[in-house]
Amino acid sequence: MKNICVIGLGNMGKAIYKILDSKKLYKLYGCGKRDNLHSCVEKCEIVFICVKPQSFKSLGKMDFSGKIVISIMAGVSIANIKKTLGVEKVVRLMPNLPLIVGRSVGGFTFSDEMDNKERKSIGKIITLLGEHIYVKHEAQIDAVTALSGSGPAYFYYIAELMEDAAKEMGFSAGNARSLAAETLIGAARYLQVSGESAKALRKKVSSKGGTTEAAINSLKAAKFDKIFIDAVKAAEKRAKELNK
Repeated sequence: MKNICVIGLGNMGKAIYKILDSKKLYKLYGCGKRDNLHSCVEKCEIVFICVKPQSFKSLGKMDFSGKIVISIMAGVSIANIKKTLGVEKVVRLMPNLPLIVGRSVGGFTFSDEMDNKERKSIGKIITLLGEHIYVKHEAQIDAVTALSGSGPAYFYYIAELMEDAAKEMGFSAGNARSLAAETLIGAARYLQVSGESAKALRKKVSSKGGTTEAAINSLKAAKFDKIFIDAVKAAEKRAKELNK
């Protein structure tokens, strides 16, 4: 049984700890601000780094030699992690907020020093956390960050705007929330199980001359597609800037 240490017990770190602990496949150690980090790290072969990027450098005072480090920090490169922690074997994992409810999606990549056996072992751990795709090049993690890492915020922003529109049309805050949330949840579930593309399903809802077509035409006239794609690219650009 491998020993795993989770450093940083905020929302994401706590979720990782709870999911892995529930599987009973590993011995888990959770380390918050008040815990003895040195003792936790010393006992473990694998260490999750779940602290905020701005707090990361303080971990450089500890001995991580011989450990496999799995980082979920956005904008902290493998090279930076190696240099700061004095390690060779590093995994960059980009989950997203639905990890808290066991529905994370994202991506991961390995440092070159990890052999196939180690990659397979870590891959099994990552599989327990949700649907995460392997990307060969670390630069793609920035794209994953922009798409799925930041993605829940895009979803919540649409829900927020739908709620605002509903309230302007006279619905109570509670009813506005229900209409927005359940519409988006149902649509996402149907997209998942239908086997059809988002574009195909969007066209199914958009009857010629109907209400949906009017809304979509309004969005197109405002160049919403370009605005949204530019926004995702802005998130990717910022991720690359943080990696420098």
